[in-house]
Amino acid sequence: VNPSSPNFGETYSLDKFKGKYVAVLMGAGWCASCLSQSDYMEKIRKDFADQGRNDIAMVTINDKSAASPSNQKSMYSCKTKGKCSDANDGFTTYQGTAQYNWHSFTDPKTGAKGKKNDCFIYAPDGRFIFKHVGKGTVQLGQFDTEVRNALNTKVEDLP
Repeated sequence: VNPSSPNFGETYSLDKFKGKYVAVLMGAGWCASCLSQSDYMEKIRKDFADQGRNDIAMVTINDKSAASPSNQKSMYSCKTKGKCSDANDGFTTYQGTAQYNWHSFTDPKTGAKGKKNDCFIYAPDGRFIFKHVGKGTVQLGQFDTEVRNALNTKVEDLP
């Protein structure tokens, strides 16, 4: 739903991101902690890009309950001054539907379905690396550390 993102207006899956590390946040435009997490994700993406790492994609799934245009825009617009550019221009944001939403993501280690504030991270070959488990109160420092560590996982170190 972000007009500035690659493949705007298309329906597609994680296959579009093959060859990149992908962090997928389960968020909603009405959720303050989700919006803070998306800003942190953009900051992380920018930091990695500044280090020459262009193999990272950040994605948000905007909950089906947040389908209004204002909630959609909230998911891909910067909310925290200094944390990201004026807009998360390359931030791919999908609108969740009744059929495809947070629950479409499953932690292969625990079988738990995705929920608000969860962040699933995948390797360039599509293998699951890590799931940040969303909680009622998001510890942004912990979120930042976990996402950065997972994005630094070497594919050859994966089981």
